[in-house]
Amino acid sequence: DLLGLSIGHLYGESNHEIEDDLVDFRTRNLAPARLSANGLKKVVRAERHAKFTKFLMIELKDNFVPAFPRLTGDLTQDFASELRSRFDDWRLRAETKEQIGGAPEVQFLHWLRIFTEIQGAVTAVHDAPEKDFWGFYTDAGVDLPSIFINRSIQSKKSQLFTFCHEMAHYIEDAEGISNPYSAKNAIE
Repeated sequence: DLLGLSIGHLYGESNHEIEDDLVDFRTRNLAPARLSANGLKKVVRAERHAKFTKFLMIELKDNFVPAFPRLTGDLTQDFASELRSRFDDWRLRAETKEQIGGAPEVQFLHWLRIFTEIQGAVTAVHDAPEKDFWGFYTDAGVDLPSIFINRSIQSKKSQLFTFCHEMAHYIEDAEGISNPYSAKNAIE
């Protein structure tokens, strides 16, 4: 009812495109993203998850202070260095308590994802139609960052790069869907 669609349309294998309010950063002239039903389901689920998390935080009276402040001016080298230093310090402490296996990029993505979640962002790495997006950032209308990375991207290095790319969208407060390898506009 919320989307004005039938259950069959959302759960079917239909490729009908549905307009969403997230911006499509893969195009030269920014416009609303046109996603397949399966791609839109991922966005809706991510936004619902973020809304529920926000409600839970309020009920638990938990107040997160994001470590990634949104900037209104230019990103600076000092800001990037401070953020990396904060992450590296935290990671060194965390690694003494928990060991993560896998390739270096898998380990780094794991630690970066946990660090981002500790700052109050909701993150998800799930399968989605690759033609719809490699990743997206939304605040779900409740000012709670939600970062989604498409696990269908086979390369773990590409997943890591996409996660970092979506973190930059969060810092800039630029909601939308992305493929960081398709930079056709000024924002990307």
